[in-house]
Amino acid sequence: MKDVSLSDYKGKNIVLLFYPLDWTPG
Repeated sequence: MKDVSLSDYKGKNIVLLFYPLDWTPG
């Protein structure tokens, strides 16, 4: 359970960092 949570968290972190990049005006 811990392992899965860590993997999911890492993936979400990347998405959260990339999401705003795609939302940039331009």
